[in-house]
Amino acid sequence: MPLHPAVVHVPLGIAFVVPLVAIGVALALWRGRASRRVFAVVVSLQLLVAFGAWAALATGEREEEKVERLVAESLIEDHEEAAETFLAASVIASIIGLAALFARGERVGRWAVAGAIAASLVVAALGLRVGRLGGEMAYVHGAAEAYRGGGGSGGGAAPTEGRTRPRRDDGEEEREDDDEDERTRR
Repeated sequence: MPLHPAVVHVPLGIAFVVPLVAIGVALALWRGRASRRVFAVVVSLQLLVAFGAWAALATGEREEEKVERLVAESLIEDHEEAAETFLAASVIASIIGLAALFARGERVGRWAVAGAIAASLVVAALGLRVGRLGGEMAYVHGAAEAYRGGGGSGGGAAPTEGRTRPRRDDGEEEREDDDEDERTRR
């Protein structure tokens, strides 16, 4: 089994939690119920996102060749570019979080915390995009087939933008879009 899908879910999951935690901590700070040191929790989570994004990118690059046989290169490139953007944004959000943690003065600290919240929201949105692109590659375009049975040899299937499945009982080829149409009819 590939390592990439297991690794990638960690930073994506944490990326969706960070804005919620950041908002909660910010409210406690702004109401005087916590010291700014508590913001270290937010910074730690954001650093985990950055490290996890780096690990996910590294594992994805290692598995790229195997998937290239089944999925169009343009789809892989789009996913990889989105992952690189997600990584860069998570590093920037970590830096902003560190600035919020160590900011001097109440006013500067408030603005830095607000900036860290905004940055975490951007990271979450970028995480949603990279996850959607990866999910589409795996479940719509057949990238997961590279890890089934014979290691993805699949009879030499060429990469396509819209993969087809084996023929149905009526002799027609079934397209991926047919499944979606069938699900919406139910």
